[in-house]
Amino acid sequence: MQGLGGEGVQLGQGRCTGRGRSAKAVFEECKTAYEAAQKQYDELKKDFAEKAEKLARPIVDQAKAAYEQARDLLEKVAQAAGELGKSALAEAQQTASQ
Repeated sequence: MQGLGGEGVQLGQGRCTGRGRSAKAVFEECKTAYEAAQKQYDELKKDFAEKAEKLARPIVDQAKAAYEQARDLLEKVAQAAGELGKSALAEAQQTASQ
């Protein structure tokens, strides 16, 4: 979707894919893409309500879904890291007590 200022929201074209980046970086990228898509949609809706709803809304919905999935995955990564830390601590305590 081409933005009003020439910037584009490029979903599915290398954006928000997570290849080789941290979970937090992917989350921030998805959040930025979603926010940009929502902003552009809101601007289009002012002048072209019917077309914006028909053409742009699916892109905003896709960006929102990617953002929400990234958020959920980030929460799971944080939980897993916490559990891994607890497991490592328990192992270290067990080794120290032997």
